[in-house]
Amino acid sequence: MDVGNSPAEAMRSAQPQKQLIVGSRGYPLSLGICYESLIVGSDTQILKQLSQSVMVIEEGKPVVLCSV
Repeated sequence: MDVGNSPAEAMRSAQPQKQLIVGSRGYPLSLGICYESLIVGSDTQILKQLSQSVMVIEEGKPVVLCSV
């Protein structure tokens, strides 16, 4: 939603009922993909042990996680 909305405005205009916005500034942030869940954390090595796959989130790039 890169149309000039603030994160709070973007969340209010989105359709899913449950959502979480994550992002990093100055610290590493990764997203671990598990069987039926996602884990967000800054310790990529631990996430690799707990998850099937890990995605590193680029600094300054927010990610919106939505329930479906």
